[in-house]
Amino acid sequence: MSQHGISQERFFRAKPDDKAAENVIFDIASHAHQHYEKAMVLMPKVPKEAKISFLPAVTTRRFLERLRHAHFNLNDKKVVQRDSLLPLALYWNKFRKF
Repeated sequence: MSQHGISQERFFRAKPDDKAAENVIFDIASHAHQHYEKAMVLMPKVPKEAKISFLPAVTTRRFLERLRHAHFNLNDKKVVQRDSLLPLALYWNKFRKF
């Protein structure tokens, strides 16, 4: 946050049009996406029995997509609303060969 010149209080009280807060969220989401991509690259090296431990990555991927579509606005209704298709996505990915 200090990289973007924004305090913690300003970040948590940010209005939807605060570009500095949006840039902080973008940076955090970018790092999360890089970690996700690295995990997917390493996935073929993981034993088949242990691949189920990667199911939480499905949730992360879906949240990052919703955040990207909302232009990194955490207050957007689509970001904070419950993902009703998440159980189906988890079930599908459990049997799919990552």
